[in-house]
Amino acid sequence: MKKTVTIIVIICILAALVGIDYVHAHKSAQGESITFAETYEEESTAGQSTTDKAQKKAEKSTSKKSSDKTESTDKTDKDKTEKESSADKKEDKSTEPSKEDKSEKESKTKKESSTKKPASTTKKPDSATTEKSTHTTTDKVPDKTQCGLTIECITLLDKMDKLPEGHEKYVPKNGYILKNYSVKLKKGDTVYDILKRACSEKNIPINQRPAGSSVYIVGINNIDEGDCTKQSGWTYYVNGSFPLKPIDKYTLEGGEEIHFKYVTSYNDRL
Repeated sequence: MKKTVTIIVIICILAALVGIDYVHAHKSAQGESITFAETYEEESTAGQSTTDKAQKKAEKSTSKKSSDKTESTDKTDKDKTEKESSADKKEDKSTEPSKEDKSEKESKTKKESSTKKPASTTKKPDSATTEKSTHTTTDKVPDKTQCGLTIECITLLDKMDKLPEGHEKYVPKNGYILKNYSVKLKKGDTVYDILKRACSEKNIPINQRPAGSSVYIVGINNIDEGDCTKQSGWTYYVNGSFPLKPIDKYTLEGGEEIHFKYVTSYNDRL
């Protein structure tokens, strides 16, 4: 019984001791927690202050660099302007003639003025002479008292093998039977009259036949219609144009150029 009581007492004592240690430990832990919170707050405040200081310092440094850069740019522009001004002055100075150059130019001018020949005293041509010279350079006025006549068969030069046998001798080597021949014109003459008169003067035979109330030229110089091809024959032009009149119906005024041409196809007329 006594042992049991003793054991109970010992247990109570131990429990009391354990309770006291627990309370002390709890208070100690609470104090440490408060101290840590205060320390963290102080460190955080100190860190923020340090950050603000660093930021202000960086802003001051940036502002100073920008100011230095602006000053440097202004200085560079100023130096550049001064250099350009100096170069312009040098150029102006180099382009100004020196005293020696001026002296040489004046001397040269004096020599030239002394060696100049006196003005020519030749009289200008009078108006009558000028008018005469101008008149001689004008285009030649056609002679109304005559006409020009050309008769050619150049188209046959490369078709001689198609002509009737023996007709080659009637084709001139250059293709011209008559070239730029002047024929005296009479009042009321037609193309037919000029052709007859010229061929009579040059002994050139003409082969003709009536065509209704007109005259149709069959052949000239023994070269007749159809001698080369079925479409071959004689046609004529006045001043380069192809008239739509029979030769005995085309009345001339004088100064015309008449051209008789032997064609081997319709295209030869063009």
